[in-house]
Amino acid sequence: MDSNDEDRFAELMTVLQDLYDKKLGKATIETYWNVLKKYPLERIEAAFSRVIESHIYANMPKPAHFIEYLNPAKDLDSLAFQALQKLESRFSDNGYTSLCFDDPIIHYVVDNYGGWIRICEETYQMGDKEYGIWKHGFLARYKAFYENPPTKPVPRLIGTHELNNRNRGYLTDDNMLKLTNGGKQPAGFIENFVHEIPQIEDKQKLPEE
Repeated sequence: MDSNDEDRFAELMTVLQDLYDKKLGKATIETYWNVLKKYPLERIEAAFSRVIESHIYANMPKPAHFIEYLNPAKDLDSLAFQALQKLESRFSDNGYTSLCFDDPIIHYVVDNYGGWIRICEETYQMGDKEYGIWKHGFLARYKAFYENPPTKPVPRLIGTHELNNRNRGYLTDDNMLKLTNGGKQPAGFIENFVHEIPQIEDKQKLPEE
């Protein structure tokens, strides 16, 4: 960014302060600018959007939160970070929807944590320090599963709505929701599970730089 982008950056910071009900001093805003100005405005805007989508706590996101989205590591570290971003983008759902990610490794990691509902419940109660530790743990588990893919079927990430409806007998085996008038309709709280192959291929390739 350059001086021509300062007004737009100020608008983004105003939105951020309004969302988190925090007022930052001039010196603090200048710190954000000095840390982030080396990136193009388009990338800054995208990073603000991603942080707002995923940052679920009341505290103001720090410059480091934006750097994570602006400058992720490469190769396997990058894949793990992208997986974390995908998962974080769904935290606002609070675990109600049954999810399906295009990356089956995410499913194995979430299952290893005890499932989608449990992750939402646990991360929601974490403070910044605790959540930072959790994030590092997620990245480490993702890389471990990537390097040694399980041979068991890809687990489904069941949400609260599906769990409750199945327990009450309101869902059919083909994910149709039973209606009180005797009819059926597709359960909108279940995302299509696309992983027909039960395990990940042995020779996954990292993206080329």
